Amino acid sequence: MNMMSRSSVTGPVIATAVLCAALFILYEFTAPQSTFRTFFGLPQTTITRDLELTYDLTEKGDFLATQESAQKILQTTGTSSVAGQRAITATVVADFWGGDMQKQLEAVRLTKEQLLTYPGSPYNQALLINRLLGYITTAMEPQLIDEIFKGEPYGELRIPGDDVGSLKNLAEYSLSKYPTSVAYFKVGIWHATSIFKHFDGIEKLSTSNLDRHIRSIEKILDDTNILFPEEEKRILGRPYWEVQAPAFYYFQGFLNASIALVRHENLPKAEAAFQKVFDYYQERRTADEQGNIMIEARLVYTDFSLATFIYAIDGDARLPEVRGHLDRMIERMEAHPNVHKNSFFAFMRETMLAGPTGTQGRWYSYDRFSQMSALHPPFRDFLNSNGWSLSGLSSTMRYAFF
Repeated sequence: MNMMSRSSVTGPVIATAVLCAALFILYEFTAPQSTFRTFFGLPQTTITRDLELTYDLTEKGDFLATQESAQKILQTTGTSSVAGQRAITATVVADFWGGDMQKQLEAVRLTKEQLLTYPGSPYNQALLINRLLGYITTAMEPQLIDEIFKGEPYGELRIPGDDVGSLKNLAEYSLSKYPTSVAYFKVGIWHATSIFKHFDGIEKLSTSNLDRHIRSIEKILDDTNILFPEEEKRILGRPYWEVQAPAFYYFQGFLNASIALVRHENLPKAEAAFQKVFDYYQERRTADEQGNIMIEARLVYTDFSLATFIYAIDGDARLPEVRGHLDRMIERMEAHPNVHKNSFFAFMRETMLAGPTGTQGRWYSYDRFSQMSALHPPFRDFLNSNGWSLSGLSSTMRYAFF
């Protein structure tokens, strides 16, 4: 097999599953009992039971039933109550995860409508903006990005031809409302992008500029480590609260691995953080049940990031591990295709459509998929069975990001 050299290997995926930003809700779950009854207009046991059923249906991947359950709650509570807003959030999550493109576009519109009509506290506003950030990074789909940046204040945040820069601007807008680890991590992606281009020789940085990006990422890692314990307490008990921790571990791994492209001693930190994503999922599933599908979707991104970062840094010496991560990806996606339809399958599709050069500053990393397919023929076969047309030879092109 004609292997590509380590010097031509790109940094890992910017697309990072949905999930963390897309799944937060609007109001504190730990409000006093009297607050529940005032806002919900129903006995607490009834409303919490109905909402819990709705969340459980989403976590099991039954998106149609989620929609039906949420609509029943809305018929009783209306949209202006806490329960109604949570039901709308469940609807949005089901639309994004299980719907076609029109449903996903509607999820974007509903989120922006919530921000306009029921913004809540600055913290709640940040969570809603973070949901939009998650929609962007799941698969970098052009239609969704266009919809997100329609109207003000979003339009003025967009940088024509640079979706990663636009992502950074939207993340900073979220941070202007309230600091959250999700938004900090998205800013970190922008800094990581410069490291990736430097690593591949596409846009070499001076030593001082490279150090500046690394220091910025290190500060984000430090700041989010301080912020996260309080975030965990605040999110505990909210709908879909379990997606918070694996998202945090994933981004800690991703940003540490980005630094490791030029400072290899960071790779063990990255691998340890990525491993926590797998551990978290495994600890919360039973022997006979699929775990939370929103966490399972992130596992595929984690395996792909590990495969590409490990090979970029350690090369053929760890090729068996790289192939193992690719095999796990295939196994998960083939076992539960509906779980991954609007996440990694969508990312694969958009990567394929963008081609080797990509467009609009999107991080499709076509050649990285091509390289992994050359390293592991079963992965090539999997890509080809999902719309790609890859030969058995590795790409001879330099890794292109745009």
